[in-house]
Amino acid sequence: MNIHLQGRRVDRNMEWIIKALILLLVILFLASPWLGRKKRKPEGFLKHHETLADERVLYLQQLADLEYDFQMDKISEEDYQEVKEELEEKLKEIYMQEEKNEEKARAMVEQWLREAEESK
Repeated sequence: MNIHLQGRRVDRNMEWIIKALILLLVILFLASPWLGRKKRKPEGFLKHHETLADERVLYLQQLADLEYDFQMDKISEEDYQEVKEELEEKLKEIYMQEEKNEEKARAMVEQWLREAEESK
């Protein structure tokens, strides 16, 4: 198979190079979502909030797993109660911290609104 560019015949080596380049471009195009910029992580307050949310989900999942293991008689009631109390205490701390963060966020928004109103 010969490729003709503007009336000129291209030899077989050039043909393979062109095909390889086209294939490379297609691969790069298809892989571009994974090669793109990294997602920016939130900074400061938002980063801490995201971390707390991740921890909360983790502890809730552990609590669900614990409940399942207890129902399946994989752990004793004593162990179940002990671990359950620990997990619930950690969740309580997380919820309290999230509540504090929510209050801080509300105060920050109110401050920004006041400053915006004053600058008019």
